[in-house]
Amino acid sequence: MHKFIVMGTLLLLPGALSAGSLHLAGLAGRIGLVHSPMAEENIYAFGLNAHLQGAAKVVYRPYFDYWATRIDGVSEQEQRWRLFASGVSALWPFGLHNSSAVPYAGAGVGLQVNDRSKTAEGSRSSADREVDLALTALAGLQLPIRSQFDGFVEFRYAIAGLSDYYGLYLGLMLKLRP
Repeated sequence: MHKFIVMGTLLLLPGALSAGSLHLAGLAGRIGLVHSPMAEENIYAFGLNAHLQGAAKVVYRPYFDYWATRIDGVSEQEQRWRLFASGVSALWPFGLHNSSAVPYAGAGVGLQVNDRSKTAEGSRSSADREVDLALTALAGLQLPIRSQFDGFVEFRYAIAGLSDYYGLYLGLMLKLRP
């Protein structure tokens, strides 16, 4: 089932772009705090995304995220975990009466690459790489800052192969088209 979702997304998005039904409405960066049961502490995460707008109210948002941390584990070994995530989310904005704030909810699908490494004191390190499917649910609020910039705050929850995780992000979007 997951393979059909990924393949459908990858096949439909380029077709919509080439047909001209979507346009690049903005580019954004974000920083956040992520929590995973595998990590000893909260993790700083960084991300980039594009906002693709069409005639419908749905906003498509291709994204790339990165974070790195230590893994809970055996005390005589240092274990590191780096995550690279890439995919696309679909957002459904809904307006508030008499407000310029735009709340939204969304879901996404993507792939994440988990790089794990172990280094024992006085020995060589070992590395392991795993690629997993990730399903994401998100909710947020977008606020205009200036005519060309919007800020946003977003909560994301990801179900992934190695470890589920959730995070709270703050971001800034440069609007390219209204």
